[in-house]
Amino acid sequence: MIKAMRIFTFLVALGVLGCGESAWQRAKSDHARLELPAYLEPTSELNPAGSLQFQSSVREVYVVLIEDELPPVEISLPAYADLVTRDYHDLEHFELLGQEEMTMSSMPALRRSWTVNAPGSEPSATMYCQFLAAAGTARLFQVTACCPEDERDTYEPVLDRIVLSLSER
Repeated sequence: MIKAMRIFTFLVALGVLGCGESAWQRAKSDHARLELPAYLEPTSELNPAGSLQFQSSVREVYVVLIEDELPPVEISLPAYADLVTRDYHDLEHFELLGQEEMTMSSMPALRRSWTVNAPGSEPSATMYCQFLAAAGTARLFQVTACCPEDERDTYEPVLDRIVLSLSER
């Protein structure tokens, strides 16, 4: 009987802990959709240009979606990504980890990942970020999702799912 109670307690604890990562929500702006973990809460404090902004201050996970109208002249996604992320490149501890071009939801896209420290922050405050730039039919979209670098193993699959869930409405 005691063994059965221990197994039951273990299974209940596993279920409770597992549910936090498995619940997802769909967030919609006027022109795009993202899938987000249910623990993220809406905010307006991350970027004034963000059409969708979510965070979990407890888990330190942050997501921003920015929508830009297509410029009158054609711009390549790498040039657009460089333009919108140039401020990161100027930071002392910026390190580009990878980049790949892809097509997702019928949109050409460019995905990048990097680590960065904010000016004046401790080296332990390094953030790991994933960025996606995508060209829709009438808009350019950028999604940035970040977490602490020391939590990267835990949250990288979550950030992957977030940035790759972008779809145009």
